[in-house]
Amino acid sequence: MPKVTLADIQAAADAKYGPLVIEDLNVTLVNALRLPKEKRQRLAKLQDLIDGDEGNADQHLMDAVRLVAATQDDADRLLSAAGEDLGLIAAVFEMYAEGTQVGEVSPSAS
Repeated sequence: MPKVTLADIQAAADAKYGPLVIEDLNVTLVNALRLPKEKRQRLAKLQDLIDGDEGNADQHLMDAVRLVAATQDDADRLLSAAGEDLGLIAAVFEMYAEGTQVGEVSPSAS
């Protein structure tokens, strides 16, 4: 078995579950797996609402962005840059969601 350090494991986790960074806006969206449990639960509820409630999807998307943004300023910059372009916010959140998907567990070979 190889020897590793906690720093090695942290670097691997950062590479696999790192944030979505929108460089030109200096905005960071924290990977859902790296959020505290309470925020993950709120995000799951928001995602259900986004998927099922077309009438308020814009508000739910903005709430989700505010929830996963690293800081309030990050959320404000992103939402301000997007303006009323719901398609842009949806595209960002879709890209975010794709990056936070947990792969399926493979059956063990034993």
